[in-house]
Amino acid sequence: MKKLILTAITFAVFCLPCQATARADVQSVLDDVYAAYPGWVSSYEVNAWDCSEMSQYLYDEFRARGFTAKRCNSPRLWHCWVEVYPAPYAAERWVVEATTLEIVDDASWYYSEDVQRNGGMKRREVDWWNSPIFRSAGPGGVVPSGLPGE
Repeated sequence: MKKLILTAITFAVFCLPCQATARADVQSVLDDVYAAYPGWVSSYEVNAWDCSEMSQYLYDEFRARGFTAKRCNSPRLWHCWVEVYPAPYAAERWVVEATTLEIVDDASWYYSEDVQRNGGMKRREVDWWNSPIFRSAGPGGVVPSGLPGE
């Protein structure tokens, strides 16, 4: 019984604050992107600036800022999104809906048997830097370091 109580206290002291901070950090990135591109959601355009380009941009942005992230897609759902992890190899993740710049609390809709992480899309198919929202923003926008849109 003492071991169980000690484990619970250790978890509460060391793990819970880290998770809260990581979620806040994820939200901070989303807020920064929205501040730089307030037309993000309204600029949605199929085959030009849709869930695949939006997800790829956010994936690149999170990675450039040091987060562990995965780009996800489901052929069955015909949709893409991003998973952000508090640490490499962590079981917990935050699902980010790229089309709305939101962290999804109930992510059950996103998961079916065919979810692919960091696969299924070829890099050359996702050219977010050519999307109208970035062309109209001009230089100095939020573009992850070392990427073609820079």
